[in-house]
Amino acid sequence: MAPSVVEVVTRVMATEYGNPNSTHRLGVMARYSIEKARRSIARLLGTGDPESLVFTGGGSEADNLALRGVAFAARNSERGNHMITSAAEHKAVLDTAKALRDDHGFELTILPVDEFGRPRTADLRAALRSDTVLVSLMWANNETGAISPVAEFAEIIAAHRTARFHCDAIQAVGKLPVDLGALPIDLLSLSAHKFHGPKGIGALYARPELDLQPLVTGGGQESGRRAGTENTAAVAGMAEALKLAAGEAEETGARLRGFREALWRGIAGACPSAVRNSPKEDCLPGTLHVSVPGVDSRKLVAALDKRGYACSSGSACTSTGTEASHVLLAMGANEERAAGSLRISLGSTNSEVEVMRFPEALSAAVSELLAD
Repeated sequence: MAPSVVEVVTRVMATEYGNPNSTHRLGVMARYSIEKARRSIARLLGTGDPESLVFTGGGSEADNLALRGVAFAARNSERGNHMITSAAEHKAVLDTAKALRDDHGFELTILPVDEFGRPRTADLRAALRSDTVLVSLMWANNETGAISPVAEFAEIIAAHRTARFHCDAIQAVGKLPVDLGALPIDLLSLSAHKFHGPKGIGALYARPELDLQPLVTGGGQESGRRAGTENTAAVAGMAEALKLAAGEAEETGARLRGFREALWRGIAGACPSAVRNSPKEDCLPGTLHVSVPGVDSRKLVAALDKRGYACSSGSACTSTGTEASHVLLAMGANEERAAGSLRISLGSTNSEVEVMRFPEALSAAVSELLAD
């Protein structure tokens, strides 16, 4: 977390511990902090309606609320039961969509993706049907960092009229310009820890007029869309983190893009067998995804950790599993390349020294594993 975020979270935990749904003084103080944060986040996302934000326990819950909330509401209204997503989505979307298909009878179209994990606009147009109720496509891929043409997706879906567009923007918010006032996006997920905020706090933007069935009921909080006492300190920390990220995004992005390309040049020289899976253009500034064929990525992560580098064997949410990256397989990579994948993430606190030393550490780790 950014230092000022830690300060905000610590202060609010210590001084605004009242239940924000109570009418006593401590409760009113907590409610004020939450609504102040809601207004700040809404403004930074380009929406003029703070009530369109539903605070959740993280990005995965926000994705689930979007998909299940729209799907169940649509089924109840008999508007349709067809959904669209892509083969390279985060598991929070892809597995949820499959569960809606397998357990609840929804029809599902899974779009193929290009060599960097992006769905194509032509495939989206061809997949839309009169009974399509929801399309869920991510803004930026959580493994390769590839940025999709979200504005084009939004216009295509808006022209369809009956389908709602959910955008998993968890990797994009805080790193890329996001203006919901300029895009016909119906639902958008974000998560604070992707922009130096606290873990365990996220949000779903959902148009107020949207019929959204809640996942959690019982208290009526968050305009009836998500029951449960709000985490006041985490919400305040999320607002502080997004304010910082938005103010520094352009400068930090340019710096990280330079680091990313220097990192790849160093890796290509030190480890010639490495394959780049991230695009050079239209890519998150601080994400570089590579594969080292013939190396087990989980062992590679452990070998790098011993050398002081914390990397991931794909999405951090799935990197403890044993399966090869579903994103790389969807991109057309073979099992060997997918099994040897490594996601290297750069943040605002990384230094040039760390970037320049990493290729040597990677080369040493690979040599160690190949010698075993």
